[in-house]
Amino acid sequence: MSSNKKGLGLPFIEFFYELPISGHYYKCKKCSNNKKNDCSGYTNLYKHLEVCVPNSIDLWNAHQRQNDIVVSFFGEDVLNFHSITELIIEENLSFSKLDSPIYKKLCKFEFMCSKTYLKYFDKLIMNVKENIRDALPQKFGLIFDGWTAGNGDHYVAVFAAYLEKSISKKVLISIAELDATDFSAESHKNYFVNVLAYYNRNLDDILFLVGDNCPTNIAIANNCKIPFIGCFSHRLNLAVKTYLKDYKLLLDKVEKLMIHFRTPLVALKLRDETPLKAIVRNVTRWSSTYEMIKRYLSLHFSIINISNYHEATKALCLSLDEHNEIELLFNALTDLEKATVYLQRDNLTLMAAKMYFEHLIGLYPSLTPQLGSDAKVVKFKKFESALFKLQKKENNLDDDELESIAKFRNSNPVQNISNIENPDIADIIEQQIKKTKTNADNIELHGDLLYIPPTSNIAERLFSLAKHVLTDYRASMSHERFEGIMLLKSNRSFWSMNDIKNALQKKENIIVANNNNNIDNLI
Repeated sequence: MSSNKKGLGLPFIEFFYELPISGHYYKCKKCSNNKKNDCSGYTNLYKHLEVCVPNSIDLWNAHQRQNDIVVSFFGEDVLNFHSITELIIEENLSFSKLDSPIYKKLCKFEFMCSKTYLKYFDKLIMNVKENIRDALPQKFGLIFDGWTAGNGDHYVAVFAAYLEKSISKKVLISIAELDATDFSAESHKNYFVNVLAYYNRNLDDILFLVGDNCPTNIAIANNCKIPFIGCFSHRLNLAVKTYLKDYKLLLDKVEKLMIHFRTPLVALKLRDETPLKAIVRNVTRWSSTYEMIKRYLSLHFSIINISNYHEATKALCLSLDEHNEIELLFNALTDLEKATVYLQRDNLTLMAAKMYFEHLIGLYPSLTPQLGSDAKVVKFKKFESALFKLQKKENNLDDDELESIAKFRNSNPVQNISNIENPDIADIIEQQIKKTKTNADNIELHGDLLYIPPTSNIAERLFSLAKHVLTDYRASMSHERFEGIMLLKSNRSFWSMNDIKNALQKKENIIVANNNNNIDNLI
């Protein structure tokens, strides 16, 4: 059957999968499982559909036949507006492109200029926020993080985390500017209050917070009186940075060697040996240290060959003992890099993350002060411990642990959560999960808590997208419009043809502006 699908291409894949924000993982819209696709084609994705959606071709053909019906129902203007909005959102195009004759011709968008489009775009954003407001349960958790844009503006992104029909949901509800002169806990609290008020909620409706393990975030949680989960990815990052301090002199020597091979004359000699180029680390990201060491090991024999006739290179080369030590360090960092990638998984459970940390501590005991359950960076130990036990279906919670999860009583009915990832790093972890005792007393009382995330990585991924939206060429974009773009990017399931149709209903009452008018805030 997969051979019959060949040639259907991206539109067919987009119909059955959510396209990846980054990487090569596509989420099936039916079973919510992530499928990896590294190659240029879609063979793995086609094979999954053969099992998950056996009649996928028939469904696709039926969808194609409905296009004419959709056009007649919604109208060509709605379809064109939908297409151009997707193009702008996905390709990070400036709104002023709508005034370009070439774009108008290619996109069949002659009926509207950019100024008029923005009026309806803003109405669409209002519709999306209303859809989110209607979809949010009464109680949910918040995932948040901060980001400083290239123009100096500081934004805080807030996601709502909740359970809906056995599916773990993470929905962007706001990304707004915070006063650059005040990053205090009180300022963040006021921001949360304002955001929640728009969605007819308050701080009493928030079950938990997830964010980086910084003092400000701890103060926010204490100030709001809401239990807090420190991002496990951030904890791992802090642990690795501490781990690397013992190798500072050795890493500095490797970096000097890499810098040496980036100078023009020596780089030419290296080019004669290998197509690979020397790379240096970025002090803000430990993964760049891993990449630098990996490249050093790949270039090792080329470096030796050059050092045989180049004295300056020979003086910078590592000794045999130092080289062996770098190899051992690389093996350790490979394990830690795998952990970093593992923690990036969608719908990872706190149980899985803690068990992975226990696995790493078994390999590298020196990481215990940062990754252990009693680590100083963990400020809400009883809360994390209670969640871990309940996710493992244990019932031996002490009084303090029960008190820490009092907000969760009857918050979510017990369901079979279908899109939660389980750990798969080692057989021992698999066995531990299989051996979890099922005691339903506390599970029934507090509901399913598997949807509670152990990381705020979703906010980091959002900021990676934001960098491509708020570029130097669009620095004058208003904060409200930037938030609108990010809401559409992140919450694709919350806007449809109907929302666009509603936004365009009063089109006939608006005079289309002259295409040659000077338009503010379009860049």
